[in-house]
Amino acid sequence: MYDVIYRNSGHQGSEPCFLPDEAYTFRQALELYTQGGAYAGRSETRRGRIAAGFDADLTVVPEAVDLHPELLCTVKPAQVWVHGVERLAKALA
Repeated sequence: MYDVIYRNSGHQGSEPCFLPDEAYTFRQALELYTQGGAYAGRSETRRGRIAAGFDADLTVVPEAVDLHPELLCTVKPAQVWVHGVERLAKALA
């Protein structure tokens, strides 16, 4: 998600954004990676959204990455859920 939001050139330093007119907002990037990924995998009827009857695969992070997407590169997951089962849980202190 970080890459489609910031469109970095991939080089170190303060180079300008690569094709800035193609950069996504956080919401657009989230939809791309959730609903778009489900559609690409032909599973949009059971994945890609948090809704009744859908697979409960999700990651919870302890930071407001929607407000500060630059944290996407460094934030560690607090919880990971796969098919409705918690697979990773860390204290949110």
